[in-house]
Amino acid sequence: MPAGCSRSIDPASIGGTGMRMGWVIVALGALSACASEVWYDLGQGWREEQCRRLQDPAERARCAKSAARSYEAYQAEAEKARASAPR
Repeated sequence: MPAGCSRSIDPASIGGTGMRMGWVIVALGALSACASEVWYDLGQGWREEQCRRLQDPAERARCAKSAARSYEAYQAEAEKARASAPR
């Protein structure tokens, strides 16, 4: 799991017996919250490999800089774009 993904669940906060389904739902929610970061990281690895294949040094450097963007920076940029999008 990526270092920035620090979703943790305290089972004691879920409740007592009879809450197994609730625990499963919360656990799945926590896993899916990290899933997008995992997919982003996987895509970044692929993108970095594609950047290495570029012949032009300037284009390769621009590509590598873009590919090195952190998930947190990506999220912030995406949130900014969503906030400014017309509704």
